[in-house]
Amino acid sequence: MAKTATLTLHLDEHVVTALEAVARHSDQSPSAVAVEALKAFVEHEARIVEGILRARAQARQGEGVSHDEAMEALRAEVRRAVGDRAA
Repeated sequence: MAKTATLTLHLDEHVVTALEAVARHSDQSPSAVAVEALKAFVEHEARIVEGILRARAQARQGEGVSHDEAMEALRAEVRRAVGDRAA
């Protein structure tokens, strides 16, 4: 069995109310719902941090594009998306 630790959180009342509602409707304890939510959040944030670290390393190695190039590519994507909807 995986090791666990106890973490004490101070949550706004509306968060606790919503957590309890989700738990009730999903037949889980509020603790189980909170654990799953925290796991999903941490995994999501870890992917973002990994991407940032990778981009920083690439920038240090001179890889990547300038801000102006990135903005032009973004504008082109927006123009393409808007054009696709207009057609």
